[in-house]
Parts: sequence; C-alpha cells; structure tokens
Amino acid sequence: LGSPKIIIDGSLAGAGAHGFRADNNWCYIHGLSIVNFSGDGIRTTRHNGEMSGMYIGVMPDGITPAPNGGYGVNIINGNDWEVGKYYRDKNVISGNTAGGVMFDGAGCYDGRVVNSYIGTNATGTSACGVQPIGIEIKGGAYNIEIGNGNATGLNLVSGNTSNGIRITTASTHNVTIHGNYIG
Repeated sequence: LGSPKIIIDGSLAGAGAHGFRADNNWCYIHGLSIVNFSGDGIRTTRHNGEMSGMYIGVMPDGITPAPNGGYGVNIINGNDWEVGKYYRDKNVISGNTAGGVMFDGAGCYDGRVVNSYIGTNATGTSACGVQPIGIEIKGGAYNIEIGNGNATGLNLVSGNTSNGIRITTASTHNVTIHGNYIG
C-alpha cells in the first residue's frame, strides 16, 4: 500500500464540517488522508465518482486513528460511485464515529466498494479506532456491490464494533456481497 502524502485535517474546521464535499458530478479523489472533521470525511449527493488510495479516519502511517465525527464516506442519493478501484491503491476507512461507508436513499444506486480495508489498519492486521459499522446500505439504495468476486476487488471488513455490513430498510434491494473477508 502506498500511503497518502497529503493530510486534510479538520481539527480546527468547526462544528458540522465535512472533509471533502463532492458537489459536482464526475469527481475523482485519490491519495488523501482525511481526518479529524466533526462531520463526514467525504460527503456527496452527486453522481459518477471514484475514490482510491484514501485513508479516511486514519493518519498516513496507517495505524493511528484520527476519527471523523460522521461517516468516513457518506453517499446520499448519489449514483455510480466507486469506493476503491481494483487496480489502484487500497482505501483504508477506519475509526470514524458513525461508520465507514454509507449508501443512503432511493436515489443512491449503482455503487461499489472494492479493494478497501474498512475498520482495520493499513496492513489489515488489527482494528484501527472504534468504528461501529463497516458498510451500511439503507433508505432504498439499490444495485450496490460490495466486492467484485475476485482477488483484485476483495474488501477486508473487520474490526468494526457493531456490524461489518448492515443492510436496513425494506425498500433497499439488489445488494450483492461477494469476494470479501468479513469478520
């Protein structure tokens, strides 16, 4: 794993501040450590984006938790977001107060999580911080894929204090979970 060289630290950003708001379509976010914000690490309501090589809620050393107050990644009614790319650097999303990755809302569809460590340190050998939920899918989100069924896209979802993956709301549907290590 290559660790990020740029740290975006929200220690002085104030109440409710998010680390990175993707307010436009077609956002590509790569190689940042986003830490210590009172809100989400990354928050979007837009469409068509990807993130890779991100350390969210953890410092670039890959072992020191620096939690964001919300989710590491919060995708609200945004479609076609890819959290991780199978051929790029892994994401490490750990230690965030609300959880790791959230897909939320009936307008949230065609999302993917691949090649990410969620809840662990950068080597995947131990928990990093106190993150309750690894991945949460709710509010009618659909066509969400966790892992891609082969070794290059597997996720490690471990070290979370409550749920590794949680799917709620009756209207949430067409969720595929395959090729991951969970627990």
